[in-house]
Amino acid sequence: SNTYDPFLDLALEVSSQKCNSVQAAIEEFTRKETLDSENRWKCGGCKKRVCATKRLTVFRPPLTLCVQLKRFTFQTVGGY
Repeated sequence: SNTYDPFLDLALEVSSQKCNSVQAAIEEFTRKETLDSENRWKCGGCKKRVCATKRLTVFRPPLTLCVQLKRFTFQTVGGY
């Protein structure tokens, strides 16, 4: 199913090795994601958890778009 949500800004991760440009970050943002194992999607018809794919795209961009570049990653060490 398709859901359309209005938006004014995008938060793009540019901290990884493969995202060294805004274009690469947008491609990563819109990459298809597989929902399986522990991350299954709940079907509205049969009420069961099933494997599925999810993809975010920009259907109709706003006239003015604010882009947030997330340059840093935070990792917990030792479970704290």
